[in-house]
Amino acid sequence: MDLEQLIIFSTIGVSIASLILLFVVGAHEKPAELSETAGKIVPSRKMNGLACVSLASIMLVMPILGHLLISPGSGLVIVNSTLCALLYLWCWNTLDPYYDVHWDDTQITGPGGLSLRPSRAKQIQLGWDELHSLTRYSEWYYLSAKDSRTIQWTILHGGNHVFRDHIRKRRPDLMI
Repeated sequence: MDLEQLIIFSTIGVSIASLILLFVVGAHEKPAELSETAGKIVPSRKMNGLACVSLASIMLVMPILGHLLISPGSGLVIVNSTLCALLYLWCWNTLDPYYDVHWDDTQITGPGGLSLRPSRAKQIQLGWDELHSLTRYSEWYYLSAKDSRTIQWTILHGGNHVFRDHIRKRRPDLMI
């Protein structure tokens, strides 16, 4: 096995291990704040860090794969590396308070969507009686009102399972 193959296999191994750890850590993470009637979940620094390690290892292997599989300097390698770099930056962008989800006795407040400039975006507020549906698509959860306002969060929010349990207790009609 030459050096390039060793780098590729070790990078793929780090990526796979990071993704496995991502889901194991995420399943047991606690909310940032929690009481009987209120709480807050935030994007997890641990899980975002693991996602970034995984993306960084993929970014490292892209030029090598491009050199082995495609001609050196190929546009495809540059595009793939750029996409991975943008995903990497997005992972850190999600640590902005805009992506926090808060709930109490009267309402839920959280992000209404993805934003490249979260510091300028406004969070959505939904009253418990306004809730119409709770859905999941891949790693994303969507909590919608009848007027189509939607709060969304991901499995990367530490304690998201506790928040979902609170929704089930408060509104058992909103099952995924």
